[in-house]
Amino acid sequence: TEWSDLYMAADGKIGPAIVLLSGTSYAPGSAHYHLDPPVGWLIEANRKQPQLSQHVIAFDDGKGLVAISGTSDKEERARKLSELTSRMKPLIKKELSHHAKQGSHRKVILIVNSYEDVITVKHIFAASPEWKGRVLALRNDSGEADGWFSRNFLEKFRHEKADVLIAPL
Repeated sequence: TEWSDLYMAADGKIGPAIVLLSGTSYAPGSAHYHLDPPVGWLIEANRKQPQLSQHVIAFDDGKGLVAISGTSDKEERARKLSELTSRMKPLIKKELSHHAKQGSHRKVILIVNSYEDVITVKHIFAASPEWKGRVLALRNDSGEADGWFSRNFLEKFRHEKADVLIAPL
């Protein structure tokens, strides 16, 4: 089949030499991902667009906001991450409970900076019996271990019993 004849039956026009099926090919303003030729065909879904909301919750440790990014001392970083995680657990529990009452089994993903930070946050949850079996941590290999989830199967997390996934950026 000749790509240039692809749309001939639909609109009588000579078709493209290349068909781009990725939305990332159309990214005006991006120096890396945008292709300049004008879009001739755009396939859009007819389903309702999801509504997303974002909230910022700032935590103050009495000396100012708890800042983890840029903390190079490993012990200090782990301490701050532990403090922040401990303070977030009740909020996460409340959020999960809210959605469960509405009949929606939503999940939470906690994004941290590295696999080292994943371990730190995992230990904080593991210290609370109420979170047993409800939290998985992403690992970068395909091996199986209790409380860990392979990044190779990330798209299958929605089928897991766990409510929370801790993952690196």
